[in-house]
Amino acid sequence: MAVSTLPPAPRDHALRVFIEQIADDMTDKNLEDIVFYMRGFFGMRRRDLDGKPTSLSLFKLLMENGYVNVNSIMVLQSLLWHINRKDLFQRAVEFAEEQGDVLYVHTPNPIPAKDCRYVTFHVKGKVNRKTVEELQSNVARWLKVPLEFVSLAGVEVTDSFNIILMIPELSTEMLRKHVPLNSEWLMSQGMDTCKIDGEDIDLTDLPGKGVSSPLPKESEDLSLQELKRLMDENKFLQSRVETLQYERLARYESGDHQPTNDSVHSSLAPV
Repeated sequence: MAVSTLPPAPRDHALRVFIEQIADDMTDKNLEDIVFYMRGFFGMRRRDLDGKPTSLSLFKLLMENGYVNVNSIMVLQSLLWHINRKDLFQRAVEFAEEQGDVLYVHTPNPIPAKDCRYVTFHVKGKVNRKTVEELQSNVARWLKVPLEFVSLAGVEVTDSFNIILMIPELSTEMLRKHVPLNSEWLMSQGMDTCKIDGEDIDLTDLPGKGVSSPLPKESEDLSLQELKRLMDENKFLQSRVETLQYERLARYESGDHQPTNDSVHSSLAPV
């Protein structure tokens, strides 16, 4: 007997189910506020918002225009925040955590990990996964540390967005030097300020802004000497990781020391 099989669910199936649930909990006042914010924040055409839209039709419009997708729900969270639906905002956080690979707005822990510091980049406009990943990658390269040591601690929403990264404490001064040198790229991503150890650095008012670009253009080749240096640095860092992990495992097995992610993280911070 032939066995029928159902086709796999679309990749955005879970998101669509969640959007429908959120839409069902909207009040008439919420709907009115969403129309107002969508017209002001996202430049939607009047004909898309006039008439008698529903919460679900507005959310679908956000998806059709690419503002909400399986990679990011931050625009949806921004709307929920501004219409004062913190309960639905928190449900969006829980949904994103369950999915595991969705970029979402979340507040960092009050205190960073041991021997680490938070740095905050203020972004005017939209934030997407590519922006965050490129920022992490560039910061790690500027600090000469593995990408794993520049973690996304949080994304906050106000009238715009704050991207909060956690970096090794000993790397803060190096970042303070590199931010002005790479302000042109940072501003090209919509960033206008960077906060390091409580100090706000205005990217729009730096005498040395644009001195160097964070990444070589595709048409520009790294010199053989520079390429060799980068490869040597990478091998060295990998060797340190493996050595420290082996030493901590040996101590742990002997009962002398229990390894922690924080201790490994801080031990590998650049000096």
